Amino acid sequence: MQVSTEQEAPEVTILVVDDEEVMRQSVQELLSLYDLSCTLAENGQEALDIMAKKPVDILLLDLIMPEVDGFQVMKEVRVKYPETDIIVTSGEATFKNATLAMRYGVKDFLHKPYIPSELVKVINNLIEKREMKRKLDDMYLCIKESEKRYRFFVNNSPDMVYMLDKNGCFAFVNERATELLGYTNEEFIGRHYSKFIYEEDIEKANFAFSTYMSNID
Repeated sequence: MQVSTEQEAPEVTILVVDDEEVMRQSVQELLSLYDLSCTLAENGQEALDIMAKKPVDILLLDLIMPEVDGFQVMKEVRVKYPETDIIVTSGEATFKNATLAMRYGVKDFLHKPYIPSELVKVINNLIEKREMKRKLDDMYLCIKESEKRYRFFVNNSPDMVYMLDKNGCFAFVNERATELLGYTNEEFIGRHYSKFIYEEDIEKANFAFSTYMSNID
């Protein structure tokens, strides 16, 4: 029986940061229509306090706020929480602000007032990209684990196991090969197989190697 290694996608955590209560509440209500939940913060410091306690996947960030503004938040998030995707939502959508925000790795910049469906589209696109990255990371880990198991079996094989490149030089040898022949791994790798066999056997070895190579060309 085969067991699927694919894990269920984790729930996306969204933090909405805006000093206007009406704006925070409207975003929360909008996201709830699409089965997306979010945490609210009324200023930059509160947002940083929240992020220090729990991971945040997507940060919806206003720029102009008292005390700790959006740029200060972005600067700290880039250093401490690089996996968090930032979407800026601001009425101060100047070229200077947009350029500076992009330098901090902001994924998108929406000018207030924005079309609600536009915000939802941007968030959904980020969620899809995050999920794709998660699956690729899981796949990479599976491949690394498979490679690790394969190397374990190969290295612990009672037989000599090796790989030659197209020129007949050793590209890999297992630990058993070093034990049987008395050479180190470094002495094998990159050297031609003819350096390790008796002179009277070289012709047979050359024939076997050339026959093998002709079959895989």
